[in-house]
Amino acid sequence: MKNATRFLSILLCILLLAGTAETALAEAVTLNIYVSGETDTAGEYVKLDGRFRIWQNGEEIGEIQAGESITLPEGARIHIEPVTGFFEPGWDLGDAYQDITVENGRSVTVPVVLHRLADAPETAETPVPAPAATPEPAAEQASEPDGEDPDKSGEAGEEPDGEEPDIPYTAVVEPYVIPEPLPQPAATPEPVFSPLQPGNNTGSVRVMVFQDRNGNGNKAPNEDGISGIHVYLLSGESAVAGGVTGADGVVVFENVPAGTYRTETYLTEGKTFAAYGGEGQTDLNAYQFSTEGSQASGEFTVSAGMETEQGIGVETAYHVAGFCWVETNVDGVYESGEPMMPNVRITLDGQKNGLHYETISKADGTWIIDRVRPALYTLTVYTPDGLTFTRQANSGKYRTVISRDGVFKASKAVDLNDKTSRESQNIGFTRASIVKGICYLDANYNGFYDEGEQPLQGVKITAIKEWDGSEVASVTSGADGRFEMPGMRPNTYRLRALLPNDGSTYTVTRDEPQGNHFKGRDGRRENFWGDFKLSYAETREIAIGAIYPATIKGTVYYDNDFSGTCDSKEKVSSAFVVKLVDAQGNTVVYDKTGARGVYELTDVPPGEYSLSVNAVAGYAFTKLGEGNVILNRTGGEGYSMPFTVELGAEITGMDIGMIKPGTVEGDVYADRNDNGAQDSGERGLTGVTVRLVEETEGEAFRAEIGEDGHFIFDAVMPGRYYVEYILPDGAVFARSMAGTIQETADGAGRTESFDFATGGYKKAALCGALTLGRIEGTAYQDHNGNGIRDDGEEPLAGMTISLVPGRAELDESIVATAADGSFILEGLRPDTYTLKAACPEGFVMSRTDHLDLPLTAGKAVQEATLEVPMGATWTAQMTGAAIPAAIRGRMWLDENNNGLFDEGEQTPAGMTLTVTDNFTGKVFDTPVTDENGSFAAAGMIPGEFSVSFPLDDNTLAPKPGDNQFTAEAGQMVLTGIRLQENETRDNLLLGIIRYTRIGGRVWIDRGGNIEALSGAVMTLKDENGTAVASATSTNNGDYRFEHLMPGVYRVEAEMPEGCVIIEPDDYRLAGDLRSAMTTTLNRNGSSDEIDLKMNQNRTDLDIGCVLPGSLGDFCWLDLNGDGLQAGDELGIANVRVEALRDGAAVAETVTDQYGFYRISDLYPAVYTLRVTAPAEVKPTRKRSDLRIIASALEETDGDVCYTGEITVESDRANYNVDLGFVTRRNGVLPAGYGQGKTQNWQK
Repeated sequence: MKNATRFLSILLCILLLAGTAETALAEAVTLNIYVSGETDTAGEYVKLDGRFRIWQNGEEIGEIQAGESITLPEGARIHIEPVTGFFEPGWDLGDAYQDITVENGRSVTVPVVLHRLADAPETAETPVPAPAATPEPAAEQASEPDGEDPDKSGEAGEEPDGEEPDIPYTAVVEPYVIPEPLPQPAATPEPVFSPLQPGNNTGSVRVMVFQDRNGNGNKAPNEDGISGIHVYLLSGESAVAGGVTGADGVVVFENVPAGTYRTETYLTEGKTFAAYGGEGQTDLNAYQFSTEGSQASGEFTVSAGMETEQGIGVETAYHVAGFCWVETNVDGVYESGEPMMPNVRITLDGQKNGLHYETISKADGTWIIDRVRPALYTLTVYTPDGLTFTRQANSGKYRTVISRDGVFKASKAVDLNDKTSRESQNIGFTRASIVKGICYLDANYNGFYDEGEQPLQGVKITAIKEWDGSEVASVTSGADGRFEMPGMRPNTYRLRALLPNDGSTYTVTRDEPQGNHFKGRDGRRENFWGDFKLSYAETREIAIGAIYPATIKGTVYYDNDFSGTCDSKEKVSSAFVVKLVDAQGNTVVYDKTGARGVYELTDVPPGEYSLSVNAVAGYAFTKLGEGNVILNRTGGEGYSMPFTVELGAEITGMDIGMIKPGTVEGDVYADRNDNGAQDSGERGLTGVTVRLVEETEGEAFRAEIGEDGHFIFDAVMPGRYYVEYILPDGAVFARSMAGTIQETADGAGRTESFDFATGGYKKAALCGALTLGRIEGTAYQDHNGNGIRDDGEEPLAGMTISLVPGRAELDESIVATAADGSFILEGLRPDTYTLKAACPEGFVMSRTDHLDLPLTAGKAVQEATLEVPMGATWTAQMTGAAIPAAIRGRMWLDENNNGLFDEGEQTPAGMTLTVTDNFTGKVFDTPVTDENGSFAAAGMIPGEFSVSFPLDDNTLAPKPGDNQFTAEAGQMVLTGIRLQENETRDNLLLGIIRYTRIGGRVWIDRGGNIEALSGAVMTLKDENGTAVASATSTNNGDYRFEHLMPGVYRVEAEMPEGCVIIEPDDYRLAGDLRSAMTTTLNRNGSSDEIDLKMNQNRTDLDIGCVLPGSLGDFCWLDLNGDGLQAGDELGIANVRVEALRDGAAVAETVTDQYGFYRISDLYPAVYTLRVTAPAEVKPTRKRSDLRIIASALEETDGDVCYTGEITVESDRANYNVDLGFVTRRNGVLPAGYGQGKTQNWQK
């Protein structure tokens, strides 16, 4: 807290002295603002930073940083208010709003003392990295010899406000720190001298050091002496005495021997020597003006018995201080932990007084320039190697005061006219990015700098910021073509290049980083590279290529005498187009001949070129010679041999002669089906070269046969020629060419010679040819089975590979691999072959994924169909073979679901497993279980395999136990089966649980038509009679009970109304129809017990039914006892009627109130009715003459009576079974007789 207390004391001194300051600038006021904060400890303060907005006469004047000053025009009241974003949080800014009255010509320092907000966290004194210089009391402002300068303390080269685009920074690395030894300040000399002794020949020297407030070298009455200044008396170069000024500023040297002396003075901090005033008096400054802290005076004489006087005028000096640091987050503001930067060179130069100060930053990055006189200065900072200035920040306590990129140094103005030291002149650096490269002459015109290419001097390169268009750096390539722009910051730039005015232009552009990115423009030496992104600490090397264009000239003429030279009498061709093409056939430049037949190709880049031309209609190009550089193609096209164009070359004599030509043409076809004739679709045999050969001159023309098979030479000169056909490798002439084409020793073919005249025509005979197929490869022992021949795997002899042709006229091709494993089948004509491959005994084919032939792994002998088109080839067919391995296992049904393979559990047959080759991901084999559940895959090759079995809705994995497979992704899988050659993996166990189903079909006999019956409800019950599932028959009559485990079950069925179940002994079941219901009762039935085994579905449980019949009629009281119904005889109600079958009641009903009854859903059969009548009646007389109205009851006196046998037929109603009764006693009627409601027949 001592520093804080000292700061507050000094601040109070400043305030006291400010009241006595003399007028420095007429009709102006100078305002200073200092900010401190009162801590919780009474009487202790901390220095604070901040920024204020200044208002005068109601108008905003500007802003001021705390600790700085601002000069304002005279005026009324001044109002200040804090800019909140520039103060540390936690302080109450209420006292920072103030109104100030300042008299004209005066300066005032406004103290702003802040207090902590309630609940604000306690903070220690704010550390200031720069050295805290002691402020001096404000002195009266004297006029400078250079005059008063306005405040010009703005940063030099600051970036303008605005949104500068961010560039992504690369990873921050440790800052570059110059490893140089730091200079050590010289120690203050402490001379050793003996005390002066009294004597007769001695005098004294009185020296007064005074405060020269106006710096004029003369002591004014109000200019006091300064205490504490060390003054030494020198004789020659040695000090003979020394002292320190007292409170009055005086030091006296007694007993000084007479002689010539000088004084040497060492000032305290904040002091400097004033201007020279004169000698011999204490009120005259005998020292020269100096910014140093020490100085020796001129010589003066000391006489015996005399006192010599000397005055030393001293001015108050000020300082400029700050610190240098290296940024890691590059935001322009110092943050704790960022490294300091030593050895930064910093200078301070007076803009008018000529003073120069210089220092370097210390090991802790701090720097200070002391003893600075009030004036306007330029502060200049030099960037260390590898660094550049950081970005500008608009806020932040420790932000950089200089922000400039692309420079080695940068400056800003510092105004000390207010006699206030400038601290916090902090300078931030960041790792510099560099743009460098070379400017060169691109001799090969490839857009890249190649070793040996000449440098280009004088290219000016400028870096421009994309976002605001400001130029950051500019450089010119040197004699070696090299240039470098250091000190760049990460940003997006636009590079501008300006070529020297020497006829050069840019080379071709390339998108690659090291390619030329500057494109030539007609008549322009300038071009740009936009969107040039430079990252943090990046070094970008670029190349700027240029060329000197060349010219090509020649004459085009008609060579009427076929001499190959242009004679004086031969005409020239005007408006003839000559093109210059590159190696890729692209036109680079072209020109038309003028009236004299001359063409000139200009602006030609260096490179390899040829001329491309088209002859005038009806002409071709004459023979090669000094007067013609063009060779003929067909269609009037012509070309020159390639030639090289150097940088800036002038090539002449490229003349072109033309003559009337003749034509030779023909066709070469591909005999794809090898039948010796050109069939539809058989076009040209590509790869055939056709030459037109002149017998004395040699080759005149050549053509490569294309898809259409046609060739034409339409620029044929007079001579004797033949046509030669050169076939590609592996090709032969078609069978029909014998006698037409003469085959030569080298395999080519030619026609007979023929004479050719000027303008002649020749059609060559049709030529057919075909290319033959070829298969070649190597067999080897593939011990690891990977299908690739690895080091150490031996060749395999004795593998047989053959091709059996489909065409009878062709022979079988067969080959056995040699000792080195190699085999070749060649000369294969087009056909569909059977490819056969047989491994030596004890081997099978290894993996074939790397083969093009259709061979299969794991087989010892195999064959496949192979289509061999014309010219098809199979090369490098590496056919591996291995000693086979095998896997074996069993599958069982875990019927009791205990996870164990128990005795008697089923081993299902016909189950297909999948063996997958893990190396290829392909199916290797699909073994099928036999009746013992066993499966095996032989012919296995070394490698890793998986065996899987698919799971479905009816298949589950068993519990853990004997099963070796795992349920994964809907299948049972055993993975990681690694096999070596000749290895057998036995006893693989796969257990599964298979749901079983019960079901069948419900059918109905509809009058002899058997149909499916839907809507029947079946219930499945277990052996305990508990219902476990139900099902309803579909439109197809089907029903199913799914997902059943083994057990004893029974199916119960209920038919829809109007249907009855077929009885087990029904005649309908004598044929193909079946019904599982063994117990039936009309619509209901039940099967026998079903012992269901796992995986043994019972879907044969059909259920049959028929349409039932019905019977009924009228139960009446036969009043007259005649056994016949009469119209007045009414029905008897509530009579019980039972239908008996085989003596057992199967259905019953009671008569209604009118005496009617009906029994429905009766199974078609023979029935007897049992009737229990009221006690008052008995059956009437039975008659057989009128049965339709007679009673069907047998006569009896008992209470229970019966009918005879009554037949009920399917889907029929027997309503002729009347029941007649008579009373037992006259007049005694059954209860309720005749009381039935009258039937309303209108309803």
